[in-house]
Amino acid sequence: MNDELSPEQRNVLDGLQKLVIIDPTLAAEVGAFPWLRGYIDAYTSGAIQDFASVADSDTSLAGQMIRLPWLENGANQAESWALHSLSEIAEKDLVLASAIAEHLFTLDGVDRRQAEALQGFAGLAQERPELARGVAAAFRSWLVDGVDQYEAEALQALAGLAKYDIGLASEISQSPWLIDGVERWEARVINALAPLARQNADLAKVTASMIGSDEDLSRGDASFVGYMDSLAQKDTSLAFGLLELPWIRDGMTVTEVSVLGAVSTVANQSPGLAANLSSATWFLDGMTDAEAEALIGFAAVAKRVDVDAATALADAYLGEGFDPPAVASALNSLGRLTSGNLQQVMKQEWFSDGLTEEETALMVVLAGVDQASPELFQSLLRAHPTESTKIDLPLAGEITLTIIRHALPSLRDPSMQRLEEAVTVAEELMGIAFPKSEVILLLQDPGLVESANPPGGHFGTYMTLSRSYVNRDNTVIAHETAHYYWRGGSASWLIEGGASFLSSYVVKEPYRDSPSRRNLGLKQNVSVCRADGVDSIQDLIDDKKKVGPTRHHDGPLWPCNYYFGESLLTDLFDTMGEQPFRQAWTEIYLAGSGRSEEEVYRIFLSHSPLDKVDQVKEVYANWHGGDFTK
Repeated sequence: MNDELSPEQRNVLDGLQKLVIIDPTLAAEVGAFPWLRGYIDAYTSGAIQDFASVADSDTSLAGQMIRLPWLENGANQAESWALHSLSEIAEKDLVLASAIAEHLFTLDGVDRRQAEALQGFAGLAQERPELARGVAAAFRSWLVDGVDQYEAEALQALAGLAKYDIGLASEISQSPWLIDGVERWEARVINALAPLARQNADLAKVTASMIGSDEDLSRGDASFVGYMDSLAQKDTSLAFGLLELPWIRDGMTVTEVSVLGAVSTVANQSPGLAANLSSATWFLDGMTDAEAEALIGFAAVAKRVDVDAATALADAYLGEGFDPPAVASALNSLGRLTSGNLQQVMKQEWFSDGLTEEETALMVVLAGVDQASPELFQSLLRAHPTESTKIDLPLAGEITLTIIRHALPSLRDPSMQRLEEAVTVAEELMGIAFPKSEVILLLQDPGLVESANPPGGHFGTYMTLSRSYVNRDNTVIAHETAHYYWRGGSASWLIEGGASFLSSYVVKEPYRDSPSRRNLGLKQNVSVCRADGVDSIQDLIDDKKKVGPTRHHDGPLWPCNYYFGESLLTDLFDTMGEQPFRQAWTEIYLAGSGRSEEEVYRIFLSHSPLDKVDQVKEVYANWHGGDFTK
């Protein structure tokens, strides 16, 4: 008969036999459970075995558990785990088992988080019962409220830490940031400390001493401990050496934590290379933001190439006296390339011996066209005649201007002159330092890979234009240059219309005969928009809400943002006068991309001369048409 029983049924029978010996009355109560006469799974059979184990330690506690209502239907996975953990705790400390049961075993059952928390307590009890008891007392407040994911994680990780360093686990368990409830990054800190202590307990102690003690821990704290664990797995001497650096010991910024992450990444590839980089003078004496960016960019590339290639790259770009901003730009661009293109670039002779300023600008463009235009990428690798100059602006100081082409320019090519004028006059109108220290323009050759519509684009780090379009329209360079100021935000008419207005202003200065032609073309474009049903900027806003930003951008009404936006700004300029307009224009820019339509309107009104307010309202109502203008 017994041979016909399943393993689960045999476990139940074995558990009941043990209970009969320990306490027949208790065994009878368990035997009366209806689920024992049906299908018995592994969780249920395990629960009976754990009941017997608990009863062997304390029949009173076992009786308390058996009478819980949720056990009448059998034990699920979480409940089975919880009962097993409780039996382990009871073997070590009955008082602790009773106290935990009081908090965690509720009438409505045990969930997975509670079961995981119990596993953590069981682990602590196995290492040192008094530590587990202290943790239960310290954490009573959030045990009563229920255990969440991070609290369960923290208890399990604390048990893991106790296996390797009881003292450190005890110290961590008394931390205010742990007692008041566990947040995500606090759980991650303990999760990283446990394997670090397994690698080297002394290193774990030093690392733990450098994280916050009274306040809540941050993502940076969790990353710091995680990086130290990763470094310890590769080279504990390197890890200890890093912790001795003054700029690490005096508290780390987010950037400095990222630097440790970069060193850890390089160490995963080559501990020797990581040690060499971290012994460089520029590393030891404290990291500037540009140096940090360069090292982080290098690490992103190093993990994608072999050790020899990474070493050669470090020798060429990160030696003593390197130019941090230029190298950071080059390596960040390199890291953005697809694997095949990255390998191609690293084999170029002009790349392997370090980059000039013009080659650094080329890298920025190559990263931009890497996936968007493979044909253009290959074309630029083959040939990239580059023209560069420096100008000195009143507010921004020195700015580098670089134009990259597919072929040598003609002797009369005006592109660099127009670019210089655009940058200079844009800063003059805005009254704010030009936002970038380097302006890069890619001029694409007609018929090669250029797109006829649109004729250009601004990509944050560089801009691109069709050379044929530049030859036909002297405003396009100024328009894309204006996007160094006006970029991002939900008000498309303000961003594109603002760039067009700025470009018209730029052209008005050096080309006195152009505004009339420009204004005539603008009126014609507005007429086309009106024929398509656009009578105001509000119509464009409504269309964007109706069809969504992407469809609006790709749709036939998108160009009207340029025309209506520029028309409104031009009329405001003429109505308010140059100085009041510029003051409002600057305030709107400084307000950032979160400015609302009505806020923009109010700023213009606040800077309007008193005798012009009614006219400004009329202009705004005519071109914008929003409810707030009525």
